[in-house]
Amino acid sequence: MTTPRNAKPVVTLVRRIRRAFAVESPVPAPRLVPAPARPSVPLFAPAPAPGPVPGQARAGARAGSVAAAASDLLAGCGPDGRWHGGCRGRLIESALTAHLLRATGRAPAARRAVERFCARELAAQPAAHRDPFDSLLSGYLAAAALRRPARPGDAARLRAALTGHEPVAGPRKRALIAALLRLLRPEESWEVPPLPPDPLAAGGGGWLRPTLAAVRLLAGPQDPGAVRAALALLRESQSCDGGWDQYVLGTVTILLVLHTRGLAPDLVDRGLRFVVSQVREDGGVPFISGLDLWLTSLASLTLAESGVGGRRLAASAAFLCEAQLPDGGWGYAPGVTHADTDDTAVTVSFLRRCAGTAARDAADAGVAWLHTAQNADGGFNTYAGGARSEVEITAKAVLALLAGRPGPAERTAAARGWDWLAARQRPDGGYPYEWTRSAAFPVLHVVRAARAVARHGLADPARVVAGAVARAARGLRAAAPDPLGTAYAVGALAAAGRAADPAALARGVRLLAATGPGTEVPPDALGPRPFVYDVPLLYAIYRLGGLAAARVPAAGRRRAGPASRGGARGTDGWSSGGGKRRSTWQPCHSAI
Repeated sequence: MTTPRNAKPVVTLVRRIRRAFAVESPVPAPRLVPAPARPSVPLFAPAPAPGPVPGQARAGARAGSVAAAASDLLAGCGPDGRWHGGCRGRLIESALTAHLLRATGRAPAARRAVERFCARELAAQPAAHRDPFDSLLSGYLAAAALRRPARPGDAARLRAALTGHEPVAGPRKRALIAALLRLLRPEESWEVPPLPPDPLAAGGGGWLRPTLAAVRLLAGPQDPGAVRAALALLRESQSCDGGWDQYVLGTVTILLVLHTRGLAPDLVDRGLRFVVSQVREDGGVPFISGLDLWLTSLASLTLAESGVGGRRLAASAAFLCEAQLPDGGWGYAPGVTHADTDDTAVTVSFLRRCAGTAARDAADAGVAWLHTAQNADGGFNTYAGGARSEVEITAKAVLALLAGRPGPAERTAAARGWDWLAARQRPDGGYPYEWTRSAAFPVLHVVRAARAVARHGLADPARVVAGAVARAARGLRAAAPDPLGTAYAVGALAAAGRAADPAALARGVRLLAATGPGTEVPPDALGPRPFVYDVPLLYAIYRLGGLAAARVPAAGRRRAGPASRGGARGTDGWSSGGGKRRSTWQPCHSAI
């Protein structure tokens, strides 16, 4: 048997990581994994300090840049502890809204503003970060909304893409896109493919079931009983503001179907008020109305991990506790009725760092919800237990399960989640893209999860981390890495400790320091591919996370505040279990 030419460096890196982790061998997860009485896995060795930031030669100056980044992020927090973070308008929702307002004869001033936005977007060159299918579909629909002819060949290209483009290959997404094409371009005879009856009857996003119910109404003749059932579902799931779970694309689709079929005019009237309220100042209409819960939990966790004192985040913790859904989970915005794994996991990870009975009880209920969401294969899906497991979501769930002082059930669930993650790594060290267009995004979360499972002695993640680090470093060595992808990669390399590539980490830190949080950066998708939507606050959050992780050796971190089930001061996500080790590190910006 021959040895690959590059096998020796990889083996050497794996050995180096194992020495840093001090893991002798993988520990298989039994049905219940008891917590060790004493730490069995010491800390990851801290990464070498990154190279100097331009114009900031001293470590104190680097720390100052972290303090400034934290202050900038805190400045966006409202007095109620909430970060308001809406999406920018997109062409596809704007085109659908313009068509809806013209068809119903409602809100002519708003319609004209939306049409002007569509015309500007059509005249502009497609942004480099846009998926070609997204640009093709959005332009095709926008031309229809403006009553312009389609470009020659666009219909044929769309038909080919609907059968061959991987991000839209799923039956539900293909059916939704075909429904939109049929609504705005009926002369092209678009056929809506059949959907299985109510595929998410046992669960799923609160916005997905009504959207698919509307698609079925459009797909073809149905018996009166099926129509009544679909209308009942739409009626009971419509929010009091007229939308469906703050999902603008789904809401506009539902309203177009109902108006086209001449059904439920009262639902259409309420929905139109919601849609008109979503028109932005520039005339654009967003994919989703708001992401306040998701952004608040993500910003709060990042600030806490960066050393911001618990008192500064108390209002955010209270806001999140009050927003918890009756089943113990969290959605992405107030008014959303269905919990998802992403928001629940991030919120639990933050609340485990917070003092007080309310935070502890809310986190316990969130962990119980996560147990119900875990798939049989050990992974987690965003919305529905039983749906295909996803890498980033599973990694976040593993971190949440191991936050604070996990019990045997949490350790077992986390070990199963890690086993699923380890088996999904690609040969190049990376992971599949699901809610992102950045290769570094899933890598960041997997490396963070690796630290947690190693700290608890649940697995030896050295080989996984070696491949992930190599993948993240390659992205930072690219000719012109984008700022948001750089922030992800810096966070991943810093979390890897001595396994990191010091030169790549130093370059990433310099790039982040040179690109301020207010800089216009290409957005990540962070939504159903291939449609990119822009949430400007994300860069400020991940930039702070990357800079703070690179500045502070992982072995020295402490929590921002007391947080454990027993009420004692908890340990951070990197230190050994039980809170036995004491750290002398103090956050340089603890007074922020």
